Amino acid sequence: MYFAHIDIDGVIKYGQLPDTIGVHTAPDNPSPIGEAKYRGRDGRRVAWWLLKVHGNELPGLWVIIGRRFVQPK
Repeated sequence: MYFAHIDIDGVIKYGQLPDTIGVHTAPDNPSPIGEAKYRGRDGRRVAWWLLKVHGNELPGLWVIIGRRFVQPK
């Protein structure tokens, strides 16, 4: 599991965060293991992210729900 170290709960929408943020092992861990870059949004303005962890780009796009990065089904 991957987390964003942010103060916003719920689903992250376009414009709520900078275009690049850290990826963490826990929501309260301040040390990032990678980065997430904003890559677009859907019709509901939900922000889509591309993750890079330990130097490796992860497949697919991700959303942030409750501070956790998840891949929509």
